Amino acid sequence: MQLPFRLFPRLLHPGILGVVVLAASVLPASATQIVDPANDFLASFTGTRNLDLDVLTAEVFYDGTNFRFTSTENGAIGTTANALFVWGVNRGSNAAPFGAFRPGVLFDAVVILRPDGTGTVLDTTNAVPPANLAAGSVTISGNSISGLVPATLLASLGFTPEQYQVNLWPRTGLGDNALIADFAPDNSDAAVTVTPEPSTLLTLGSALSLLVLAGRRRK
Repeated sequence: MQLPFRLFPRLLHPGILGVVVLAASVLPASATQIVDPANDFLASFTGTRNLDLDVLTAEVFYDGTNFRFTSTENGAIGTTANALFVWGVNRGSNAAPFGAFRPGVLFDAVVILRPDGTGTVLDTTNAVPPANLAAGSVTISGNSISGLVPATLLASLGFTPEQYQVNLWPRTGLGDNALIADFAPDNSDAAVTVTPEPSTLLTLGSALSLLVLAGRRRK
């Protein structure tokens, strides 16, 4: 839709321009949902092919303070009692611990979410000891499992948190690679989705309210 020419001076008002700039600065800078085909279990997987080990969608959100790791599987979480939902996080080292098995999956830390509602962050460089997530950080709803991880538990190794890359692989317990059921993405990492913090959204809302009020007073 084309705006009437007479409206352009109003749109160029410094207050409106300021709000436009502020809005642009708080909107998500990126959005990356991983979509994985159904029933694409690895040929190397030796466990039972339960559907809760088959990733359909996955995404990691970063709001400036916390990361939220979330995924939806093809079956109800908890079907496989000893399942582990392991997220690899590349914080900047570009390490490839899987070697030839999955050379494109780069990570230097893992976030482990469990069907019993617990979670652990493990630095695979051994720079810091493992850290258990606080109670209530891992939530499960039907086919979905989510974990809230403070950014302080995932210290940078070169990337800014907004640049972190992730990959999810459900597996049946700890052990060799034959216990990994699926990778999402299959042989690469995905970017995190950057979202504005609630406080930033509140600032934007306040700015818009003030602008509307100022416009009414001028009328």
